[in-house]
Amino acid sequence: MIAKRKKFHKHNIQSSSRKKGLISSFKAAFLYLFLALIVLLTIGFLSLSNWQMNQKREELRARIENLKKETEALAKKNEDLSNQISQSQKESFFEKQAREKFNLKKPGEEEVVILAPEESSASVETVQPMGFWEEILKKLGF
Repeated sequence: MIAKRKKFHKHNIQSSSRKKGLISSFKAAFLYLFLALIVLLTIGFLSLSNWQMNQKREELRARIENLKKETEALAKKNEDLSNQISQSQKESFFEKQAREKFNLKKPGEEEVVILAPEESSASVETVQPMGFWEEILKKLGF
């Protein structure tokens, strides 16, 4: 009987250690699966953040290019305005503006006006639409 007990006790110990090993292997598998899921979620989050930052960077680059073009256009306009200011400070500019806007002239100077040629009434013919019967008679030769 003692031998039977020892055998039963050995069998009990082996089965409980198997259960413990099986449970610990499930725990280890669950832990590995949980850690893998956390790593994948972290990689996904970082990838999404990186993609969003790249999109924002591209938008900012495009905006910088537009602002550079706008700056160049404003610099050119500023240069043109500076040239106009320097030219307007000359006396000849004032004289030209007075002649054009106020039709002024220097003493002893004569003004010549060139008129556009008038169109003669002979060269312009008015076309009157023909009636239905008139067109038929014309086609028939009457």
